[in-house]
Amino acid sequence: MADPDVLTEVPAALKRLAKYVIRGFYGIEHALALDILIRNSCVKEEDML
Repeated sequence: MADPDVLTEVPAALKRLAKYVIRGFYGIEHALALDILIRNSCVKEEDML
């Protein structure tokens, strides 16, 4: 049975926070990679190149 305390998807506020942190401290390549992973949670590395 599923545990009611376990989340199955990431909240929108946490996604926004991750975007702000990545854009503030890392380069554009990292920001683009995060944008892809936020939209599609399962992506092959070859598809990101």
